[in-house]
Amino acid sequence: MVNHFVAFWNLENLFAPEGFPEREPWIAQQLAAELKGWTQALFDTKINQLASIVRQMNAGQGPDILGVCEVENAYVLQQLTSKLNSQMNNRNYSVVHVDSTKDHRGIDTAFVFDLLKYTVDPNAVFSHFVMRRTGTRDITQATFTTQGEKSWLPSATTGRLAAVEPTRAEGTA
Repeated sequence: MVNHFVAFWNLENLFAPEGFPEREPWIAQQLAAELKGWTQALFDTKINQLASIVRQMNAGQGPDILGVCEVENAYVLQQLTSKLNSQMNNRNYSVVHVDSTKDHRGIDTAFVFDLLKYTVDPNAVFSHFVMRRTGTRDITQATFTTQGEKSWLPSATTGRLAAVEPTRAEGTA
């Protein structure tokens, strides 16, 4: 049986530095006070610290798939994967990301995954918005196809191993 190391992490408001030129104008306006003083140096430090912990997962091999939340955009995830890829010869991390259009702070959910082990059909990636009494985060859904392996994932209801359609494993973050 092939094992897949899947982890999830709340990256605690991983935003690009103050003045990031590609920031959505409404986010820049809404979060101006919170982003004040969030310099490139502080951002780089946070990316380095996150990468340090991710590298330690899975006995130093890093996760196969990492679901994340509380990220601003694809840029911050690309910076994280770039750092990881430069430090881990055994991985080629990429990103599955969908911009949240309904979160009032522009916070997204996403996946970081190893291209050496999985592929993702970008046309099959989408978000679900869950509304309760107050707004909440989107849920990003993606199907990860393995390289000819049969995948087994624990059932969400029983905790026992359940077969997943060969060469497919779905995940939500």
